[in-house]
Amino acid sequence: MCTAWCGSALTATPDATSSNQSGAAAAHISGHAGSSTVGRIELESFGVARRLPLAQRSLIAGKVAMLEGRLYDGEGHQRPGLSDEMATTLLGEINGLRHDLGWLGLDLGHHLIWPANSAS
Repeated sequence: MCTAWCGSALTATPDATSSNQSGAAAAHISGHAGSSTVGRIELESFGVARRLPLAQRSLIAGKVAMLEGRLYDGEGHQRPGLSDEMATTLLGEINGLRHDLGWLGLDLGHHLIWPANSAS
């Protein structure tokens, strides 16, 4: 028995409309982000991180969790005995990875910080 899906491939046309316009726009932008310098610059100017593949996002999220576990205890307080230099280094690594994921950064008090260009 053949269904409507049998023997035909779905193709997207450039002028096709979608009920999820923001998702289509994001897919359109991310498709050009790696292919041209202009696309990458446009994304960076809006502070939007490039969309990474799922496996890479999962790996980075795991690394963020591990580093946060080294810096903060279970209650979100900075672990005692960490030098200021080590805490700053860990926080820099954490925030770099969080930025790559498109997440907000953290401060040493374990509070989320908004990017300066979006806070007004």
